[in-house]
Amino acid sequence: MKKKLGIISSIFLLVCTCFVMDTSNVSAAETVFADKVFQLDGQVFDYGQNIVSLRFQADGEVDLTTIDKDTFHVVASGRDPIDINTLGEGNTSFGAFEDKTRKITNVRLDDNDSSTIIIDMEYGQSVAESATLTYVHPAGRNLDLILDYQLTQNKDFNLKDGSVISKASTYKMGDVVDEEVDRFTAMRSTSGMNYQMYKPSISRSEKHPLVVWFHGNGEGGTGTYQNNTSQLLANRGGVAFASDEMQPLLDYPYVIAPQVDDTWYNNYSNGYIDKATEMVKEVVAENPNIDTTRIYIAGCSAGGYMTWHMMINNPKMFAAGVPICAAIDLAPQRGGEPTTAEQVLSLKDVPIWLVHSADDPTVSVVESSRWAYDLLKDYGAIYTEYTDVTVDGASYNGHWSWIYALRNMPENNGIKLMQWMGSQQKTENILKGSSERYVVEGFDWGPATTKIVLKLDHEIKAIHKDSLVLNETKQNVFGTVETTNKVIQNAYLSDANGKKSTVATSSYITIEPQIHPDTGTSPFTFLLSSFLNIYSQPYELAVTIKYGSEIEGVDKNYDVLEINPTANNIDKPLTDKFTKATYTGKDMSLSYASYAPAKDNKKNPLIIWLHGAGEGGNDPEIILLGNKVTALVDDEIQDIMDGAYVLTPQSPTMWMDDGSGNYTTDGTSMYTEVLMELIEDYVEKHPDIDPNRIYIGGCSNGGYMTMNMLFNYPTYFAAAFPICEAYTDAWINDNMITRIKDIPMWFTQSKDDTTVPADTHIVATYQRLQNVGAKDIHLSLFDTVVDTSGKYQSLTRKAYQYNGHWSWVYTLNNECIDNDETIFAWLARQRKAGGTSDDKKTSTTTKAPSTGSGNQTMMFTLLCLGSLLTFISIKRKANKE
Repeated sequence: MKKKLGIISSIFLLVCTCFVMDTSNVSAAETVFADKVFQLDGQVFDYGQNIVSLRFQADGEVDLTTIDKDTFHVVASGRDPIDINTLGEGNTSFGAFEDKTRKITNVRLDDNDSSTIIIDMEYGQSVAESATLTYVHPAGRNLDLILDYQLTQNKDFNLKDGSVISKASTYKMGDVVDEEVDRFTAMRSTSGMNYQMYKPSISRSEKHPLVVWFHGNGEGGTGTYQNNTSQLLANRGGVAFASDEMQPLLDYPYVIAPQVDDTWYNNYSNGYIDKATEMVKEVVAENPNIDTTRIYIAGCSAGGYMTWHMMINNPKMFAAGVPICAAIDLAPQRGGEPTTAEQVLSLKDVPIWLVHSADDPTVSVVESSRWAYDLLKDYGAIYTEYTDVTVDGASYNGHWSWIYALRNMPENNGIKLMQWMGSQQKTENILKGSSERYVVEGFDWGPATTKIVLKLDHEIKAIHKDSLVLNETKQNVFGTVETTNKVIQNAYLSDANGKKSTVATSSYITIEPQIHPDTGTSPFTFLLSSFLNIYSQPYELAVTIKYGSEIEGVDKNYDVLEINPTANNIDKPLTDKFTKATYTGKDMSLSYASYAPAKDNKKNPLIIWLHGAGEGGNDPEIILLGNKVTALVDDEIQDIMDGAYVLTPQSPTMWMDDGSGNYTTDGTSMYTEVLMELIEDYVEKHPDIDPNRIYIGGCSNGGYMTMNMLFNYPTYFAAAFPICEAYTDAWINDNMITRIKDIPMWFTQSKDDTTVPADTHIVATYQRLQNVGAKDIHLSLFDTVVDTSGKYQSLTRKAYQYNGHWSWVYTLNNECIDNDETIFAWLARQRKAGGTSDDKKTSTTTKAPSTGSGNQTMMFTLLCLGSLLTFISIKRKANKE
């Protein structure tokens, strides 16, 4: 039987082997693409954007010899994005099309990727099915078409590895990609204006110009249809300035192209002048390397009219202006304000170059460009007029003279338009100075710069916060340097220390930034790499004049403020009351800060504050400002304590470091003994510290260390105030609870603490202390941690809510209350009864039980025992058999 089975198995294996053997006669594998995604390639021309090609990536290098123009077939549709009747009765969409075959002119491979097939198609102004916009008349709007491209494969083609791509493959349309258009980012200003923005990618100088382009009437929005794209797609008005050809001519400018909600003719009635002005100022404020002496403005048709009136309303804002076929004459007919000779003449000091075509059928060249030029020609204005619009053999509507300007064709005395524009620069009155001092104070969430005192080279008469811009430059949580705009709360003339001036002029001004947990200024950075707070390097607060504003000087006004943003001095009023030092023990050193009250010929208590994990290191100022520890030396708490010493030791890593550099898993700390050495050394060197009134407390990691010190030195401290303490209750045995039950303690935590859960820490330990008869223990258990000052709110106008872990806010604000007594009033009453300060010599270190590892050992023992019993049972059974 066994022999028969062996023969059958051999035959079966032989048959299987034959089936899997390769033969040279088998044909190459055939691949069928299923919904292979193809990309549409867009390009903006003088007449608008066209789809010029499509491309997709095959699954390997393509054998181009197996492909020709007949391999593929492309059908395109372009549908209206909205019901055009909503724009008014009798409208016609001149660009919409349905199921049009796109003529394929070439099939090629990408120069840099031989697996990407590019299908070139016929395009042009006369090829309607290549467009991405439709023009709706008489509404006069260019709308984005909803494109639907279908790609089919007429015959197979090969890859270079011999595999065949079947004609049964299916394809699916992807995105439109236009290299120039995609350089822009859609934005919306706080003033409510949509715009597209380009930021230069090449920096050839420290600061860059800004070009502001205003589109024609056809590119505006209408009603609820606001696409914020037509101003880039309908002609080269926006994209030209961001092109590879134009960027170097203008020294790599920023470009913004706003889109009006309806029409620029409503620039006054709908407030578009003000909105656009605020938009420019906002862009300048958010991009400090924009050169405010080189802001250029240009626009065509209705946008040319807007260009004139932006300059008229902001004559000092722009270094040069280029109004193209500006609809000065047409504006009043369409609801716009007339342009007066007085207004035009107000721009006699602004460099202006006008462009128009004599055959313009829409805007009268006589009543607009020639009229304005005649007023300004004696003041240096330049005007280029063409007979018609014919470029590269193609003739366009005579209104489209912007084609000449955007191709940089106008020329005057051998200088072309864009080179002329790039050479224009405003002269400015510059006020220079230095950052005399920053004032830094501690708040519930950490430090904030509350004052910036600037010393100016010249005295000024007045300063207003709305004329200034404040930018903060510092490290972010990843350690990289970034700049953010900050809100200015107040600004005033002052003395060198930031005190408001009582005289008419001063060479000092003080800026007060907005103070808020989310948006305030802070010299600290919390680094994710180390999980520590550090002083940011660099830390700079740059104050400049808001573009278009001025500072009133004694002899003249200033429109530029150049201040060295690095502070000469940093004042920390409460922090400066502390003394920083280092204690060197037997095995290691600890940095610390301490405060000594004024001598009063009596014994004073000592408050020991132990910091959280984020304040470790070797700079005790981090402790004092990381939380509002400075409150311990402020008047309220010092008055309650009748003058108290304050000691704030700092662990080089974190208090919960068990010696391995990691968090303890059993409650032990490598810093227990050296911390006690520091405390005893400090008490010994300050004989007026009352040894019966030494209080210890701290938050989170420092709350853990507070408990750890109580367990190890239970008779040394008069009282303790652990906050959101991280000493896991499971680490605490009953003997440890008994050792500390007679120590007065006040616990604080919030129920929504997700960092240190209250139930497994403070609440559990508090209940165990109650169970053994602890007489003077208190628990302040809050629902959440919120601002109680009324100064800080969330976006919903409710009291600002902090992270639930931050319950130390309540303690340091003395807002923990029990039986009408605050926590620090309670603390001030605590004294050891007949205690001794020689605890260290008489107590032995108590280590917490290794709860986790003990359970594992027990489980392992039980498993071993079970295995042994099983083995014996089996062995006995075997012996019986």
